[in-house]
Amino acid sequence: MGPPLQTGLAYVTGGGQGIGRAFAHALGEAGAKVAIVDLVLAKAEVVAEELTMTDWHRE
Repeated sequence: MGPPLQTGLAYVTGGGQGIGRAFAHALGEAGAKVAIVDLVLAKAEVVAEELTMTDWHRE
């Protein structure tokens, strides 16, 4: 059986830093596809890149 959120999609507002960033990582690790939403595009892009570079993302 795969991760529990394997077919889910999560939009994380404020995902570019702090709790939002941590929540985005946790959802991604649980198997969800994650969309990062933040007022500062550069911060959202950094977190999106972090998520794509993780080992569990490649499984």
